[in-house]
Amino acid sequence: MRKPLNHVQYLAELNQRLWADPAFCEGMAFRLYPDGKIGGYLRDADTAGSCTIPAVFARIQAQVEREFELVVPMATMPVPQGLLA
Repeated sequence: MRKPLNHVQYLAELNQRLWADPAFCEGMAFRLYPDGKIGGYLRDADTAGSCTIPAVFARIQAQVEREFELVVPMATMPVPQGLLA
C-alpha cells in the first residue's frame, strides 16, 4: 500500500529526491502548475542543452509514484452563514 501525501508533501518528496540525485543540475525542480499538475521545471531551459534532464524527472517521478499516492483534498462548497445551525 502506498503512503498518501497531499500536494505539498508530494512536491517536497520529489524535490528532495531530485536534489539528492547525482544527475541533478542547478535550476532543476519539480513545481506545482496552476492546473494542479506537478511536473519538472528547469530554469533557463533554453540554455541547458541536456537531453538527459527529462529522463531524470521521469525516473524520480516514477520512484515516488511507486511509494506514495497523491491525495487531492475534496473541494467543498461554502455554506452561507444563515444555513449554519
